[in-house]
Amino acid sequence: MDVQEATRRAIRRHNLVALGANLVVAVSGGTDSMALLHALAALRDQKTLKVQITAASLDHGLRGAEGAADAAYVLEQCERWQVPCVTGSADTLALVSSRKLGIEEAARFARYRFLAKVAQDTGADRIATAHHADDQAETVLMRLLRGTGVAGLAGMGYEAPMPYTPEYTVIRPLLNVTRRQIEAYASAQGIAPRHDASNDDQAYTRNYLRQSLLPEIETRFPGAARALAQLAESAAVDNAFIEAMLEVQTAAHTRRLSGKITISRQHFRALDLALQRRFLRKTIRELGMNEEIGHEHILAAVEVLATAETGAIIEFPGGLSARLEREEITIIRRVDG
Repeated sequence: MDVQEATRRAIRRHNLVALGANLVVAVSGGTDSMALLHALAALRDQKTLKVQITAASLDHGLRGAEGAADAAYVLEQCERWQVPCVTGSADTLALVSSRKLGIEEAARFARYRFLAKVAQDTGADRIATAHHADDQAETVLMRLLRGTGVAGLAGMGYEAPMPYTPEYTVIRPLLNVTRRQIEAYASAQGIAPRHDASNDDQAYTRNYLRQSLLPEIETRFPGAARALAQLAESAAVDNAFIEAMLEVQTAAHTRRLSGKITISRQHFRALDLALQRRFLRKTIRELGMNEEIGHEHILAAVEVLATAETGAIIEFPGGLSARLEREEITIIRRVDG
C-alpha cells in the first residue's frame, strides 16, 4: 500500500481535515513520522490536499545531545520539503516528580502539551500523528493484558480528542498502514530517519510488546497483529453505538468545566452498571488520562461512587480524583505547571 494514497484515502473517507485548514504534524525524526510528513507535504504540493502544514518536534530532555540532534534533523528536512517547523524542549523528569507520573506518561503529557501550544499559535485545531496498524495491535494487546472493556478493545480511532486538551483533535491517517509498508515507503523516498535508542529499551512497556511479546505471539499465531487490528475495528463499531447511548443518557446531567467534569449524583446512580463504567472511563479520557488507569480502578471507583456517603474521595494515578458531593459527583485532574 502506497503511504501517500493511504493517507489521501483515510483523510477523505473519514473527513479528517477540512479544506484550507491549518494542520499540525507531530514529528519525532523517526521513520513513521517522517514518512507521514513527507506524504502530507507531497499531497499538498500535488494540490490533492489543500491544507497548511506545520511540523512540530519536541525534545523531551531525556537523551541529551541526541534529542537536540533529532530536532535539528527535523528542521533540515522541513526546509527541504518547504514545511514550516516549530521545535521545543521539555523537562520530562521534572514532570515525573511534580505530577507523580511514570516516565512514559510524563513524556506523553509533555508532548501533547507542546502540540496543543503549536496548534494554538498556528490557528490549527487538528494534530496529525503517525500511529499505524502495528501500533494499533500493540495498543489492543496492552489493554487486554491490563484489563479493559469494549472501549479499550476499540483501540485508537482515526480521530479523537487530544489527551489533556480535548478542544483539539488528533488524527491518525496511517492507522490502516503497517510498519513494514511505512518503512518501504521511507526507503523508496530516500528518507534516512533518526534512530531513538530509547525505543530499544524493553524496560518501557510498549517497546517490550513490540520487540519481544508480539513477535513471540506471531510465531505461534501468524497474523496475530492483523487480527488484533481487526478486533479493534469491530469493537470500534460497537463502541460507537454504546457511546451514542451514553450521550443520550447523560448529556443533560453533565457539566464540563476547566479541568473537571461533574454529573448529577442521583442520575449517575440510576444508570445501568455498564453505562456507569463507561461514563467514568470516558470522563477519565477527556481529562487526559487513560493508559495509567486500569480496569480494576474503574471497578473500584464505580463501587464507591454508587454506594459511599457524601465526602468520599477516590484517588487515581496521575493526580486524578473523584469526589462524592451532596448533589454531584466531581471528577477533577490536578495540573501542575
